[in-house]
Amino acid sequence: MQGGTYDSVGGALGSLDAAVTSLNTSGSRYVAVNSTGPAAQAKGADTVAIGPGAVAGAGRGVALGAGAVASRAGLNGATEAFSGVAVASNQGAVSVGDAGAERQITNVAGGTQDTDAVNLRQLRAVGRGFAGALGGGAGYSADGTLTAPSYAIGGQTYASVGAALGAVDTFGARYDVDPATGGRGQSMTLAGGDPNQPVLIRNVAGGLLPNDAANLGQVTQAAAQARADANAYTDRSVAAASAAANAYTDTAVAPLQRQMTAFGSQLADLNRQVGEVRGEARRAAAIGLAAAALRFDDRPGKLSVAAGGGVWRGEGAASFGLGYTLPDGWARVNATGVAAGRDFGVGAGASFTLN
Repeated sequence: MQGGTYDSVGGALGSLDAAVTSLNTSGSRYVAVNSTGPAAQAKGADTVAIGPGAVAGAGRGVALGAGAVASRAGLNGATEAFSGVAVASNQGAVSVGDAGAERQITNVAGGTQDTDAVNLRQLRAVGRGFAGALGGGAGYSADGTLTAPSYAIGGQTYASVGAALGAVDTFGARYDVDPATGGRGQSMTLAGGDPNQPVLIRNVAGGLLPNDAANLGQVTQAAAQARADANAYTDRSVAAASAAANAYTDTAVAPLQRQMTAFGSQLADLNRQVGEVRGEARRAAAIGLAAAALRFDDRPGKLSVAAGGGVWRGEGAASFGLGYTLPDGWARVNATGVAAGRDFGVGAGASFTLN
């Protein structure tokens, strides 16, 4: 018995009594239970139950503490929450209490691996990081209270990310929807406070490429250059005619008459050219007035035609056009044509309602 040999029943019983006494006095110094409650029950296969009334029912489960119940089975291939990972383990749960009699687990070190337990300090750090990522003054307190963010967009304040993103979508510029594909089209409509009024775009940089937008400064400069070119052409023509006349002043009468005849022809041609330039300029002004007279129906979903006319210093022009306003009213497109005498032109435009 206990590694020894005894030649009498009394000796063997004495050795057994000594072993039990030693177990009670020294072997249990590091495991102590002080209770008069019912015995622990390890019911499931390979289970451990420690403590009065502790019950380990699920296979390979562990119940620790008085009244603890371990009844939850392993995941056995089920998907765990949050991560979506399938866990094959068939080990039952470790329980330190029961429903309505839960216990806190204290002095838990922070987890470092995927299957480690996390402590409250780590969870609070996650909460603070989440609040910091939200921005907008969001905060996370020690008691788990989340202070909502506050985002200022377009002069309004929004307390959620969804509302703020919705405001950004409302205030931002958007492409028109392509009716054929339902996706993003090749035009934009800007909307201001009144969706039925056009929008003024400021701080527009000067265009550099053929398809770039031009600002008012570039248009004004181009018009001034056109006028300067016309005046310079007239001055050069008159100067050339005067020089030709002076060169032939001292010639014989007959040659002078021929030269005067030629000069008269040149002067007539010059007058004709000047008249053409003047007529083109006046027709251009009339075209501008005619185009400005066009007015389209801005109501959503309306397709309209328009016609106009203009007269400037005896020159007249006619304009016509076709306009369409998208059903949601935030984009309008139009095409126009103008005619003055033998001159004609076409144009197209779009306006966008931003808000």
